[in-house]
Amino acid sequence: MALQEQVKLHYDALNGTEKEMISYLMDHLDELCSLSITDIARMLQSSRSSVLRLAQKLGYRGYSQLKYEMQNAVQMREVIPDNLVASFRHEVERTFELAEQVNFLPLVQAMSQAQNLILYATGFVQSNYLKQLSSELFMYGRPNFKVNGESNFEIIARSLTSKDLVIIAGYSGNTPGIMQTINLLGVRKVPICSVTVLSNNKLTEASRYSLFYETSELAGIEGGISMNSLGIILTILSRKYLEYTLYDEV
Repeated sequence: MALQEQVKLHYDALNGTEKEMISYLMDHLDELCSLSITDIARMLQSSRSSVLRLAQKLGYRGYSQLKYEMQNAVQMREVIPDNLVASFRHEVERTFELAEQVNFLPLVQAMSQAQNLILYATGFVQSNYLKQLSSELFMYGRPNFKVNGESNFEIIARSLTSKDLVIIAGYSGNTPGIMQTINLLGVRKVPICSVTVLSNNKLTEASRYSLFYETSELAGIEGGISMNSLGIILTILSRKYLEYTLYDEV
């Protein structure tokens, strides 16, 4: 996964000083990408151990791997791939590969049997794809309720039970604003299905069911991340549900 995606994925887990460090690194990649860990630490007015800890919190084994990704990020600015369709195809194919590793039967059974099926998205893009899932499930005869806003999500969570099911479409799985609500769902033993990028994250750890999708960086667009495959994994889920209702199998 590219440096920018790694930063977005793990940013919420960084402390204030580490956020300042990574912001400086991202703003000065051209100057810093070839420096040693000692020189980087001096530029950041920090220590070698702090730089190493930052690299590890971003998901890298050590500084050398972070340095390699910094250099790649600089090269990506200079060379825009000429086949963005191939990148999208890889994103889609990887998402199908991840889906093939999932046993959907327990999940679609839980969707079918749930007294209340709650859908929640952690961001605007996720919400758009979740609307499509909600519409398809209604079309298949499965009532559901799509919740908007962290406050509304918390209020509804207070009334849910173990007989309900919550599907949460996210990105990193570490959105701080919903963690208290996730803990509340855990206390009330409400089953959760998380939908995130493939990573170890707090939401996945708290979920009974987990689905994953692949993303890709949109070359030439600052901060551009393709999340189209979120729609694909949610479509796979809806079709698996339809298969179950029609044939009692997936």
